[in-house]
Amino acid sequence: MKKMLMLLVGVTVVGCSGTQGGDATDIDSDVAASIADINRQFMDCVSQGDADLCSSLFTEDALYGAPNLPFAEGRAAIRDAWEKEIETGMKSLRLMTNEVENFGDTAHEVGRYVVEGSDDVHLDHGKYIVLWKRTSEGWRAHREVFNSDMASGPQD
Repeated sequence: MKKMLMLLVGVTVVGCSGTQGGDATDIDSDVAASIADINRQFMDCVSQGDADLCSSLFTEDALYGAPNLPFAEGRAAIRDAWEKEIETGMKSLRLMTNEVENFGDTAHEVGRYVVEGSDDVHLDHGKYIVLWKRTSEGWRAHREVFNSDMASGPQD
């Protein structure tokens, strides 16, 4: 038991010490800035109606989990999903990040979103979680799920 505890402490110390130079806050800030830049590209692709650009911001084997639908698997399926969303009237997407945490070549993001249509008509708002992966193309969304905060179905 004592050897296991020492091993866990050793792994924790090594894991927390980092090997990239600078402190962890700087690394997390750099990752958060990269993800913020990609989120701006997501918002631009919606305003431009460019599903190809949207899908290029995902890894090749990404999963995209829109509410009430099966996962879209891979860039081609994700492109089709974005195209359908844009065709239904999505003209503006705002992403507001609440949290980004880096784990080496992966990171997670938790945030909120707002979707608007023509003439700034409010279509949806909710929350999302993205698992990011550092690839040869830079940071890319690897797993994404989002859910609306708007009530669905008949309302009294």
